Amino acid sequence: MNPQKRSSEPIRAHVVLKGKAGGLTAADEPISPENVEAYTASPRVREQVRTQLENLGFSVQHVSPLSIAVEATPEQLENTFDGQLEKIENPNQPASTWRWSKSPKIPGDLSDKVDTVVLPQPTRIVSSG
Repeated sequence: MNPQKRSSEPIRAHVVLKGKAGGLTAADEPISPENVEAYTASPRVREQVRTQLENLGFSVQHVSPLSIAVEATPEQLENTFDGQLEKIENPNQPASTWRWSKSPKIPGDLSDKVDTVVLPQPTRIVSSG
């Protein structure tokens, strides 16, 4: 990516936590009301990951049983998760969209608690009729 186009403006990411059944990426079946508890992280794990992310300079926006929403610069995300981000410009979207062009790797001190890091993508509304 052209460094001159690189933004230092924070972007949002979702740090997906591991529950008793492991991570969402290893789930054999879709999450449902019947099995969601197996994928939820304990309050202790949520607080540990939250603290570690804040210590790494991330701004924690929301903590849920499944993930922690954070804001960070692209460089913070790339450096922490050893991945590479790509900015996708879309004139039809008011904000820029980002995606991983090199998949993130979870650092060793988080690997037993964090499954993956995902970036929100715009939702396309399809009308019926």
